[in-house]
Amino acid sequence: MTATALIEELKQRRSKEPSKVAKTRLVPEEQVLGVSTGDIRSLANEVGKDLSLAEALWSHPYIEAKALAILILPAPSDEAALISR
Repeated sequence: MTATALIEELKQRRSKEPSKVAKTRLVPEEQVLGVSTGDIRSLANEVGKDLSLAEALWSHPYIEAKALAILILPAPSDEAALISR
């Protein structure tokens, strides 16, 4: 699965109004898709651990993509290098 395909999957799983989520999380509305944390976790379990996919997701502006990237990041990798990108 590609990062673009996962972003499309996240968009299909929208369950909340992005403007309300943006206000709650104090982020710009254009960075929010409105996907629940449970749906993000479920998708992460479907995808499994994948460093290259996590890196690709991290480059997207959506906070849900970044949350998914963190969840699929393999444990022994260098998280600091990924976060600094």
